[in-house]
Amino acid sequence: MRKFCFIIIILSILFKCLTTLVAIAEKYDPFVLYPTTKDFEKILMEYRLGLVLFDVPWCQKCHEFRPYFKKAAAELNKRESFAVLVHLECYEDSRNICLKYSVKEYPKLKIFRYGQYVHDYKGEWNYVAIMEYMLSLTETPCQEVVTLNELNQLLSQPKIPIIIGYFAKVTDLKFIFFEVAYMFTNIKFAHSHSKDILNKIGSNESIVLYQAHHLKTILEPTSKIYIGEANINDLVYFIYTNMYGLVGIRTLENQQDFKYPLVVVYYEINYDINPKQTVYWRNRVIQVAYIFSGFIHFAISSRYNFSHEIPSKNYHLFNYPYVAIIMDESGQKIAMTEKFSVDNLIKFVQRFLSSPFPKSLITPKEQNGPVIEIVSRNFETFLSRNKKNIFLAFYDRNSKIWKDIEPIYEELAWRLVNEEVYFAKMDAVNNYVPVTYKIDKLPTLYWIHDDWRFPPIQYKGKIDFNSIIKFIAGLTSFEMNGWDRNGNVRKRLEL
Repeated sequence: MRKFCFIIIILSILFKCLTTLVAIAEKYDPFVLYPTTKDFEKILMEYRLGLVLFDVPWCQKCHEFRPYFKKAAAELNKRESFAVLVHLECYEDSRNICLKYSVKEYPKLKIFRYGQYVHDYKGEWNYVAIMEYMLSLTETPCQEVVTLNELNQLLSQPKIPIIIGYFAKVTDLKFIFFEVAYMFTNIKFAHSHSKDILNKIGSNESIVLYQAHHLKTILEPTSKIYIGEANINDLVYFIYTNMYGLVGIRTLENQQDFKYPLVVVYYEINYDINPKQTVYWRNRVIQVAYIFSGFIHFAISSRYNFSHEIPSKNYHLFNYPYVAIIMDESGQKIAMTEKFSVDNLIKFVQRFLSSPFPKSLITPKEQNGPVIEIVSRNFETFLSRNKKNIFLAFYDRNSKIWKDIEPIYEELAWRLVNEEVYFAKMDAVNNYVPVTYKIDKLPTLYWIHDDWRFPPIQYKGKIDFNSIIKFIAGLTSFEMNGWDRNGNVRKRLEL
């Protein structure tokens, strides 16, 4: 009897073990990577191309999609593709990683290259579509230019912006250039190592952006040279800043590329049917944009495609463009009431920049201490020119709560002065706060990633040194010198 009971117990244990192994086999797949929170970014940095599935255990839609994800991984492995598929559950310790990459719905697919986020996957959610899309990303989008004749043909009358990398040898900048080439579909990339071409250009290593033919004017150069470092974010920012020229053509497809506040001039735009009128009005806008370059952004838009942005009482004014300044993503606008002319547009922009729209304190001439004081007038400039992450506090200078918190905030800034993080503050009572930043109460703290493509993240934890350090440590682009990803002090450093 004892032997029989013993056998039953052993069989029961074996059955449980087998059930567990089956469950593990169903959850994990040999062709999918399952990194932990600690090694997630390190693993991605090892691979040229990765597709990451972010999901949660309790999501039914996520469980239904996982078999398709695994099948796509198996098919890519059969084709010996260098693309890898990665799965991360946004649960417990992994939540900070998902927060960092703005995962707000599940399941979510995102493309990475050597650990750098590229863009979200927007294709169909089946294994064939995923497999084909990933295979398409493995093909080089960068044309090689071998002869001077090929270069001249390429630059003769380009319909879209062209960016060409000239490299005599393999360098970090060349490597970055090829990686960035995968990120754009509305701009043409090319490269050359031809001695004849390099001699003509007069450089052994340079990246040059050439304007589309129909956007060329005498008021701005037809090409611009990248003078930054071998950094993906810097090169991407350079391209986005210069690809449309002083006055870009804002369309329904590219409107998210333009920064605010934005002066938009609406009229009938058609380079095929009525090119003279299209160029005529744009050239007048460029005259104004040239004067205010660096202070505010300019664009032109089709009055037909963007009729929803033009008040009905102004829509009948077909003979003259309609002008408005769009403040932020909310679409809040300030319209120009005068008839369009270069002089009136100059006066309109001057009034805007010197008026309380947006409401702003005077830009500080000097900064005292480790916390940078910013105002509405220099807000966008500060964000666009910095090369670090930013921890930003919106506050009320008369609030007792802020007066209690400010010493902690300054201590954080002093302690992290050698890290890749700026600490900044903004008086939210006396400055216009962009709609991107939702302020329910003051103070409100936000994390702003050094990669401007990511939206800001609101900090909702305790206002104390250790809690904020833990939050920051999990979101920085690279691990900090003094703290690990979990916010623990590194033993080799005495802070």
